[in-house]
Amino acid sequence: MIKRLAVVGSIAIAMSVVACGDDQSVIDPNGPTQGGQPGAPAGPGGGPMQYNQDGVPIGPDGQPLAPQLHGKYELYNQFDLTTTGILPDVMNDVLKALSEFREKPSATIVALLDAAKVPIVSQVMAVIPGAIKDLVFGYIDDHVFKSLYQAVPVVQQLTGMLDDMASIITQFELVTTLDMPEGDAMGDARSTHSIKGIAYNWNQTRHVIDAPELVAQLTAQTAMTNAVALEHLSSQQETGRLKIRDHKFSIPVGSFAVYGINMLATDKFGAASVRELVGRVVDCHALAVDVSNRCITAGPAKVCVGHESDIENLCTTGLDIIVAVALGQIKDLDIPLLYLTEGDAQMWDAPAEGGPLDAIVSRIDRGFWTAKINAGSYGEKPVIATFTGKRL
Repeated sequence: MIKRLAVVGSIAIAMSVVACGDDQSVIDPNGPTQGGQPGAPAGPGGGPMQYNQDGVPIGPDGQPLAPQLHGKYELYNQFDLTTTGILPDVMNDVLKALSEFREKPSATIVALLDAAKVPIVSQVMAVIPGAIKDLVFGYIDDHVFKSLYQAVPVVQQLTGMLDDMASIITQFELVTTLDMPEGDAMGDARSTHSIKGIAYNWNQTRHVIDAPELVAQLTAQTAMTNAVALEHLSSQQETGRLKIRDHKFSIPVGSFAVYGINMLATDKFGAASVRELVGRVVDCHALAVDVSNRCITAGPAKVCVGHESDIENLCTTGLDIIVAVALGQIKDLDIPLLYLTEGDAQMWDAPAEGGPLDAIVSRIDRGFWTAKINAGSYGEKPVIATFTGKRL
């Protein structure tokens, strides 16, 4: 838990230390003062913590205090799926769908609507005058091509967003909670490991997706842990070592990625969703106005396309389908099984390097998972994964 702050002299100190227990702590801006002077964290007896010449917390007997290893930790598990070989096909399918729309807008819309069994194309074609009916899709393509040409900066931004999408799908941080009770004489304990969300990085900023409807479906897993203290000879040496043994998760990576991609559209472009962003490039109302006013001369008569609202509905529904297909392919990336065979990490007393010590482990660092995923038809694939953590 986060300790409450105390007052040193007349100065209000606005610093906190990650620790647990019900005793109060006093934190000095310059770190702990050795020898039990004011500014050190509270010791076992309630007074200032005592330190030996190496900066290690000691008890009344002058011996280093046994550090508290057990507790609840938040872990930040970094995964990189770029080496698994399972994602290129999916990304190629997404890029292909978007590329085909750019090259053949109307044909792509018609094909996707037909595949989705949406009868809107036949309904619109039924009301368009026969003499101009065969030209309508050419008019749609002409308008889209002009729109894309005029929106070159937007298209370039969308291309950049595709790179960000690929990064979201392949590189992510699984945010989890490890609840580790006090271990036996050997340091072994039956712990609980649960998923809190997934975090992504873009614009050099970390963005956490903790969608309740997704997290609520995830089951906490039991994992055997082993936490042992090391002989603490220096404040610069880790306090203990942690092992987390074999367990597995089912992770909706694709479902989280869809949330992340829509958040990306909002953060980078101010759009409510990817669909709204695509709609900015292809303005269906402007397209409908343009196409409905196209006319030809058929004999003595002038025949116009007309039916503006029908054409706008065709365009809007088509874009809905294109975005839904692309996001659906990404959503299918949900990983049925992530095997965390073994995790090894260092345990540290101070919340940050060089911070005050209080004989309570506050952070986990330099963690490495031996992990693999069940990639469906691709079989089991090893995954590069590291982790860090902090006490909650």
